[in-house]
Amino acid sequence: MTTGRVHSPIQLSRRGLRADLQPGDFERLRDEWQQHQFMRLPQLFDAELVQFVQAQARAAEFAINDHTASGVELCMKADTLVGIVDFLMNAPELVRLAEAVTGCGHIGSFFGRIYRLMPGTDMGHDWHGDTQYGRQLGVSLNLTEGVFEGGQLELRDIASGRTISRLHNTGSGDCVIFRLGEDIEHRVLPVTGTVIRQAYAGWFRRQPEYAAALHA
Repeated sequence: MTTGRVHSPIQLSRRGLRADLQPGDFERLRDEWQQHQFMRLPQLFDAELVQFVQAQARAAEFAINDHTASGVELCMKADTLVGIVDFLMNAPELVRLAEAVTGCGHIGSFFGRIYRLMPGTDMGHDWHGDTQYGRQLGVSLNLTEGVFEGGQLELRDIASGRTISRLHNTGSGDCVIFRLGEDIEHRVLPVTGTVIRQAYAGWFRRQPEYAAALHA
């Protein structure tokens, strides 16, 4: 682990998952969730996995993905790499931890995408809820090569417009899991500076069950 960073209670590598929950880890994550509506898993992807995904992404093809209501990004075209990372993110230990900390109920599966936001453009994601299709929790994991500027993830209360949390998730392999609901929205601000923001993002969902989806 990098000196000075928060202990990572759970970590994914190309070989699978390593869980190392220490006394107080669950309480810390639960407190963070209750106060800020998110929990941070530092270095959820270990350095080797981050470097592997980054190397594969360099050779991959990206295309404009216009979400219409919420914004524009460059999204990696269908690729076996995303399938591999989805498989790792569906590790039962990670799913059970997310259920326990957030109290969201049963999670059936996780599916994500790899996307980029180009600096100096209006690429980003405006306020939206992402509550359709049985989505329970949002996820954003940093895969940027370098440290990006801008590009913060913000959460707000819909009724009051009050900002609940603002996160600048720039740690390599760091993951943020945040609450979705009818009373809350999130957005991702445009990137400034010169570094392209690259992330793996998606949703924990009630349905489908991951094993069933693989065989569909």
